[in-house]
Amino acid sequence: MILQSLAGLPAFLVYFCTALVAVVAYLFVYTRVTPHDEFQLIRDNVPAAAIALGAIVAPPDASAGVATGPPSGTSICSRAIRLQCC
Repeated sequence: MILQSLAGLPAFLVYFCTALVAVVAYLFVYTRVTPHDEFQLIRDNVPAAAIALGAIVAPPDASAGVATGPPSGTSICSRAIRLQCC
């Protein structure tokens, strides 16, 4: 029973790491492209900046639900980055 449960662990780790890298890359690109320093605004207690920064993470997060594999998820995330930032 436990070995059956652990059989999917490698695939889960691949998906999880791919999603984590995609979100970090997405945040990096977004914070470099926008003219505002979102992290400084969040430190200054501006709730709109926190909401906006949290909302931009939705496209790569939503891509995990429709991706058929890590290459598909990476492709969808890269498109989301281009659409959001350009």
